[in-house]
Parts: sequence; C-alpha cells; structure tokens
Amino acid sequence: MQPTRGGRGITFQDGTDYEPSDNFSGDPDHPGNPRNPGRHGEGGNPGYGGDDEDLWDNLPSMGHQGAMHVLSMDSLPVFSGSEDNREASYQWMRRYEQLSRLSGWTEQEKIAWFPSYLSKTVRAWFNQLQPHYKQSWKDIKRKFAKEWITNPLPKADKYYRMTQDPKEPLKTFFYRFNSAAQSARVEYWKSASILEDHIGRFCMALEDESLGDRLSQMVFSSIDDLDRHLDSQ
Repeated sequence: MQPTRGGRGITFQDGTDYEPSDNFSGDPDHPGNPRNPGRHGEGGNPGYGGDDEDLWDNLPSMGHQGAMHVLSMDSLPVFSGSEDNREASYQWMRRYEQLSRLSGWTEQEKIAWFPSYLSKTVRAWFNQLQPHYKQSWKDIKRKFAKEWITNPLPKADKYYRMTQDPKEPLKTFFYRFNSAAQSARVEYWKSASILEDHIGRFCMALEDESLGDRLSQMVFSSIDDLDRHLDSQ
C-alpha cells in the first residue's frame, strides 16, 4: 500500500489519513502508526519495543517524489527463524528481495528495513553481528544464509546418508542410489570390493529390511546382475 503526501499529512490508498507528530521529519514513526500496522503474531508491531525502539531512527526517510518505498506490511510475514525448515528460510529471503525490488528500495533502504521484518529472537542474532557486516546487503545475505539456510550436503554425504523413501519403488531407489554413488565418485564398476561395499550399502538403505537381509547374503558379479535380480522381485 503506497501512501501519498499532502501538506504535512499522509493519505493511504484505503483513504486513511495520518497526521504526523510535530517533530515529524519524514522518518517512519514508532510501531503502531498507519504506515506500520504490524503483523500477525507480533502484538500490533513488527517486534520493536524496549531497547529496540532506537532502530527506528535508522529506517529510511520519505523520498522519491514524496512516496514512501514500502508495500503493505502484510505482504511479507515476520521471519522467526526456521531451523527445522531451511527451505522456508530460503523462500522467505527470496520474498524479501522481491518486496524490496517491487518497492524500489535502494540498498541502504533494504538494509534499514530488514530488522523490522525479523522476530525478536532473529533480530537478536542480527544485532550481534559486527557493524562492518551490516554495511553491505551482500554481507547480510551471506550471514543470513550461513545461519538459517543449510548449504547443500556434499555429494559424498548424500550418498552415505541416502535411504529409500517410504513407498518409493524399489527400482526407482536403485537408480537413484547408483546415481548418487557416481556423483560421489564411488566407482563400483571398477573393483569387486567397491561393488560389494556399494551393494551392501544399498541393502542397508532399503525400506524393506527383510529384502535387504536376503540381498546382502547373495553375490552379484556386476550392478547389472543385481538389476536383473531386482526385476524378478
């Protein structure tokens, strides 16, 4: 929701009028004003309060022909830290960057507004960063990614940790497992001992433990030999 200015007051597209205080200098006021109605779960403000209120002094000022570069506060939820869902953290950062582009924010505006979209817990993490990390959006994004977004597992780790998904077809998992082995440079076709280890790991990774036990007691001369045997299952 883009506000417009007329005299000292601000009129929003929904018709809401807002008259700034006498000391209004163009900077956003404290939480709860019409430009910052807050978000669900944050008590009517974006989480500011107490010792954090001085952060408002650093928020971007009105500019660009009198229009404030900010979309509806409801367009992006407060980020509360998704330790158990790293994909959600990644998607949240993508949405924040999209919001900044659509709002026409400069890099400094993007940095200044960032804490207002964080929960108190995550803002505490942000506040403890060294000041020089907060001068560049690239640095902030890098720190955010390191803390809240899991880097892809090394290819070898993916292979050694792989297990068959529930209801995943046996042959589908077989091909996926072999592909992961090749990505991890496990060359099971070059050595009988490597092939034996590879098939052993495959057996242990199966959802059906009884099938895994039976296969582990068998001897296969090649991966194609195992492939043909699985076709008969």
